[in-house]
Amino acid sequence: YYNAAVSYKSNIIVRVTSDCPLIDPNIIDIMLQEYLTAQNLGIKYDYYSNVVKRSLPRGLDVEIFSFSALESMNMNAVSPEDREHVTRYIYTNPNKFNIGHYVFPNNLSDYRVTLDTEEDFKMLNEFYLKANYLGIKNIYLPDIISILKKFPEISQINSTIMQKEV
Repeated sequence: YYNAAVSYKSNIIVRVTSDCPLIDPNIIDIMLQEYLTAQNLGIKYDYYSNVVKRSLPRGLDVEIFSFSALESMNMNAVSPEDREHVTRYIYTNPNKFNIGHYVFPNNLSDYRVTLDTEEDFKMLNEFYLKANYLGIKNIYLPDIISILKKFPEISQINSTIMQKEV
């Protein structure tokens, strides 16, 4: 991340991960706008995410952070966990970084739409079959929740999975 940010002269980094196949670009846009608005108001977040204080389904994870925070992580993070999990060093050191949290108005954190396990794969496969059946081509958060509420058996497929701790 650091070398890519240096190469592209990035001041702001938006991180989404490949285990979040249903990421909603509208959520990214809203969060980035909130991050930039805060900056314009003089609030300089080093890190802004919907991950630390979860209110959206696991699998809609967005992290936004400054280059200076990334640079600090690159220079100071030494543990294998901090080196592997890019932003862990920031959110485990709130005394060193200004951390902001995006909190969705409705708590939807009980849903799991990430791809970490075989059960997640099975759930997502069923989800996509239902979305296709309903003619939904571009999937956004309202579609995700609508499908999971209409077909609750889908979210039961991976409901017993406990997210592993870093």
